[in-house]
Amino acid sequence: MRVAIMLLLLSIQSGSAEVRPSVLAGSWYPGRADELRRNVESCLRQAAQKPDLSLVALIIPHAGYQYSARTAAYGYGRVPKDRFQKVMILSPSHQAWIRGAAIGPFDAYETPLGTVSVDRATCDALLQDPLVSEHREAEAREHAIEIHLPFLQVVLGEFSLVPVLVGDLTPDERRALATTLARHVDDETLIVVSSDFTHYGDRFQYTPFAASSVADLQQKLAAMNHEAADLIRRRDVTGFDAYVQRTHDTICGRGSISVLLEMLGPEVHGELINYSTSLDVMPDTESSVSYLTIGFSRSSSADSAEPRGGFLLPEDDKRALVLLAREVVKRHARGEKGPDLEEWKRRMSPAVRQPAGVFVTLMARGDLRGCIGYIEGLKPLAEAVADNALSAAFRDPRFDPVNKAEYSELSFKVSVLTPLEPVHDIGEIEVGRHGLVLSAQGRRGVFLPEVPVEQEWDLPTYLQQLGRKAGLDRDAWKRATLEKFESIVFGDELLTEAEKR
Repeated sequence: MRVAIMLLLLSIQSGSAEVRPSVLAGSWYPGRADELRRNVESCLRQAAQKPDLSLVALIIPHAGYQYSARTAAYGYGRVPKDRFQKVMILSPSHQAWIRGAAIGPFDAYETPLGTVSVDRATCDALLQDPLVSEHREAEAREHAIEIHLPFLQVVLGEFSLVPVLVGDLTPDERRALATTLARHVDDETLIVVSSDFTHYGDRFQYTPFAASSVADLQQKLAAMNHEAADLIRRRDVTGFDAYVQRTHDTICGRGSISVLLEMLGPEVHGELINYSTSLDVMPDTESSVSYLTIGFSRSSSADSAEPRGGFLLPEDDKRALVLLAREVVKRHARGEKGPDLEEWKRRMSPAVRQPAGVFVTLMARGDLRGCIGYIEGLKPLAEAVADNALSAAFRDPRFDPVNKAEYSELSFKVSVLTPLEPVHDIGEIEVGRHGLVLSAQGRRGVFLPEVPVEQEWDLPTYLQQLGRKAGLDRDAWKRATLEKFESIVFGDELLTEAEKR
């Protein structure tokens, strides 16, 4: 591979190779090499991810760097530097309608950071498949491939590229294309699917719901994107197809995502690594684009020994997160502006910048007063605590919004969740240790680990009640997908009486 890259570089220098010039430098990302490298490296430092040696594939957004680079960095931060020699990018075509899949004629791509060689041997082999055709114009102008290259150049250094535009495919054609592509993937190949998620608003001709505020829009989009991400990370291509048909969700890379899911084997598990929207940059109820980074890794015996991606929280962080939850609710109840989250994060360790599932529970005089949360890491922990504290106090549909007079009566509890793990046998479930998620027939039921203990349920009752919470029958667990998680629980017990006021 290294020899092939060197030969290509020599041919580029001699002028015999066709190089695709950058169409994004200076607009979608910085045009100067030094500024671009600093931008990418800064995003990677902020994401603070550890390389994953078992990494197989990533789904990464492809918007301009001001919108999606931070979310992209959470995925590229997982890429080991010396592991991959080739990157296969599966991208939608925004420039031309394509039947099947397409590959351009280029020998290399140019960015301000240098030239990336195209693996012409692999591309020419793929072009022998009747489903794959050559399309110069579509690839020449396609942003969703080029946008990834600066991150890959910084993380990997030298590598070869296989750029594939995925167009319209029947389910049978999709499986056939996945089989063809998989023949050219080895342990030194990273698969990257380029896709943004929900494009909301009149300008995208997609308004499945109305939003009364930016916060309301964020919450509704999060629920929608969580549902899609859950199906994708579980490699449920049939469920994902049904989701797209039911919601008409404007996920531009849905075809590429489906091809990837057909390529992955049963030993591969997925994880939602980071989630954001354009609302984080430009708050607006008129339009939004969602950005998700999802990673896929091979399972091993070591993976099953302890939850993937879990992290320890210092006691000071726990105290600060409870105080943050309280501050959010207190200010909103008084009609005041919310706290400065960046300032709060600066007071805490880098752990609070990691995405994590989290629930915030409010009690009043011993009774539940609100409980809202994310099962998976849709946002960095500090932001998720603030968001869910607000939702638990003012948006839980089971209760009236908290008023100013009630605040002094509230007690707060935060539950930080470990990543979901599949349940292969119900004997793995420990009542009191494991929370459960049941998914079946498009419905979902969730219980935190403490619920069966508080209700004095044994395991059979726990499973039956979970089915009922999902709106199904008591035996639904027998034919459903079950996943388990653990939680780090802390709350007002960490605070002084003065801090609770």
